[in-house]
Amino acid sequence: MENNFRTQFEKHEHLYHYTTLESLMFILINKVLKFNKVDNFNDQSEYVRNEYVKFFASCFTYSKKDSIPLWHIYANKDKGIRIGFPNVNVFGEDFYFYGDDGIKNVFSLSEISGVLYGQVEYDDDLASKSPSEGNDGFRWTHVYNMACQKREVWSYEKELRYFIVDDTNIIKDAKCLYISLNEEFFNKMVVILSPFMADYKKAIIKEAIKNLGYNNIKIENSELSKTII
Repeated sequence: MENNFRTQFEKHEHLYHYTTLESLMFILINKVLKFNKVDNFNDQSEYVRNEYVKFFASCFTYSKKDSIPLWHIYANKDKGIRIGFPNVNVFGEDFYFYGDDGIKNVFSLSEISGVLYGQVEYDDDLASKSPSEGNDGFRWTHVYNMACQKREVWSYEKELRYFIVDDTNIIKDAKCLYISLNEEFFNKMVVILSPFMADYKKAIIKEAIKNLGYNNIKIENSELSKTII
């Protein structure tokens, strides 16, 4: 089963991520990618069925075509962008998170199981079952069933995921993780501007990216530009 999730992921040449302008600037300035804890996913059924093992994920789509629902839901319509980048190893060597005490905790990815990945499978029956078996004395969890199975209602997202499982129990009190990115991510990045975005905002974004020194990032208009309002 693991190979199926991973193999399906590896077939895609590019990954795409719909997000806000604020998140784009955070990524470019800090050179990290945010992974949210399952508790904070928009599909709360994932949190309910994963009561025994918690994980963190960053979510993408493999669809090359613009998705109007994803522009609305994740990119705040006219205030967002879509990031595209090749399906290669884009992660650095470390990650960090902030605990409840506000202290920044930095660890190497080698101290945990690293960044896993898989293509999401949509099946109501599978997504209703716990991926964990056993009892309080010994419990076993299939991490790919845990992180890569969702209800069919979400199938329009055509989702791919990077995810992290805290199997060493070093991630404490974290609501999200920030994973370092390597230069390959930025050298091959394409930023697609929202089809709902005004021209003056597009100009500001282009100038901001240029001022940050990212000369290799391509900036393009959405294929839906000037076709919808």
